[in-house]
Formats: sequence, structure tokens, C-alpha cells
Amino acid sequence: MSTEDTPKNSNTFVYSLAKAKAEIGHAKFDKRANYGQYASLSSVIDAAKPLADHGIAFIQHSRQVENGVGIETVLYGFGDEIYTGIVAIPVDKKNAHAVGAAMTYAKRYSLSMALGI
Repeated sequence: MSTEDTPKNSNTFVYSLAKAKAEIGHAKFDKRANYGQYASLSSVIDAAKPLADHGIAFIQHSRQVENGVGIETVLYGFGDEIYTGIVAIPVDKKNAHAVGAAMTYAKRYSLSMALGI
């Protein structure tokens, strides 16, 4: 391993991700539903903002899954990428509202799990 690739180098993806994660706080419980309060997708995205300060971006891809929707969060930085795995959410009703709600739910949980929010 060269000195350029060591984890102590501040120009590595893993180092920058670790620095960003140290700054990422909790998402605020800003919404209420029948079952109580929860953190909205906007709140989770706000909590993830330190990623950008460290040169890291994320994109959430939809993935086909049986009987539902799947979302995978991918982290990008320094020419590398980390795929975090698919979060699959079942969809009971076959209408646009149910699919959209499941996608938002999956996005919220995928990003939360990827970053430990």
C-alpha cells in the first residue's frame, strides 16, 4: 500500500466518509402520523448534509423487487462508490399513491441505514 492510499490521507473516500459521519446528527422528528412522530425524508436528507462538505454525494436508485418497491442508496466520492444494498418495501395496494408512499419510506430508511442516522 502506498502512502497515497493510507487511511490517514485526507483525500480518500473512506477518510472523508468517516469525517462526515462524525458530523452527521440525528434527523428531527418533524412529522406526525397515527402511530406517532417520525423523521420525514427531508429531515433525513438535512441530517446527511455534512456529506457534501467532505466531497461525498448520494443518489438513490429505484430497484425492481417482487410485490413492492426497492431503493438503493449509493455514495459517490473521490472516483469511488459504495452501494449500500436494497431496501425493499411491500406495496399492498396497486395505485400511484401507495407506490409513492412506499418509495418515500424506502428512501428514508435506505439513507438512514446507510449513514447510521
